[in-house]
Amino acid sequence: MGAVGNKLNLVDIATMKDPSGRIGKVAEILTQSNPMIDHIPWIEGNLDTGERLMVRKTLGAGAWRRINEGVAPSKSVQTQMDEVTGLYEDWMEVDEKLLKMSGDQTATLLNQSRAKFEAATQEIVGTLLYGNIITSPKEFHGFFPRLDSLNTTPSSGPIVLGGGGTGTDNLSMLFVGWGEGKVYGVYPKGSKAGLEFNPIGFETKDESGLLRRVHRSQFIWEAGLAIADTRYVSAIRNIDISDLATFGTSTDTSAKLTNIMIDALSYIPNVETTDVRVYVPRAIWAGLTKMANDSNNRNVSRDLVDGKFITNFFGARVHMMEAFVTETAVIS
Repeated sequence: MGAVGNKLNLVDIATMKDPSGRIGKVAEILTQSNPMIDHIPWIEGNLDTGERLMVRKTLGAGAWRRINEGVAPSKSVQTQMDEVTGLYEDWMEVDEKLLKMSGDQTATLLNQSRAKFEAATQEIVGTLLYGNIITSPKEFHGFFPRLDSLNTTPSSGPIVLGGGGTGTDNLSMLFVGWGEGKVYGVYPKGSKAGLEFNPIGFETKDESGLLRRVHRSQFIWEAGLAIADTRYVSAIRNIDISDLATFGTSTDTSAKLTNIMIDALSYIPNVETTDVRVYVPRAIWAGLTKMANDSNNRNVSRDLVDGKFITNFFGARVHMMEAFVTETAVIS
């Protein structure tokens, strides 16, 4: 598990910032829970509340000329955009007697904290996908609120293709090209990347006059999503769940889906040199993996990488994500 491109991932940063390894262990646990957390390059923002981006709108263009003719100067046009982070916080209490009986306080706290770590991971990943600062201002803005209408014009924003589904039983696929200046995670200026685990220590707890000693721990995760270049994000929305059930049958519709996947991937620049990942719900991952096991299939493959079998689509790794939910069809 290492850096994404030339940027550090969560485990790299956490281990480097805490020589004791305590926070590093927390990060290791987190990356076991959801693959996107391990892929995001995390960058410290330039604001106390996140990251201010300079988004290029036009490149500017020169002109052909003849001898003794002039050319008007051109310029690129940029605009500012702020990506705001959100603050997630939770607390845990462990009875003092339990910790003293354990013999290893740190290990016991980590063991007791696993549910908190998993809950934090699910919340952050769910927000990365669906967080909406319009309807939930305390969160940060995720992918799909930015991908809520179909679009095939790169200059108009991220590419969003339709899978043909209607109604309320649809799924989506997300294509992301991670990297600085492309798509990356942000944490506020002067803060820490990832989940901050703070064992506060022993305190006396008063429950209506009944006293007991507990060990309190605090969990803080400040995070945001920065899309500096919308060309490095594309999605397929409106994938009808019923279509997935036909994979491998006489009415197989997998060719339809893979053709749309080729289109979505083709819009991302520099696919060969960019860390492009495809995130899909369980049902779609299962269908694509079945295709990879079909000897007649040429689009999807199963490759052994670092001792693990990874589903690949034309070189882009496909990852199953539990955080996807069934969706109502989006329209253009």
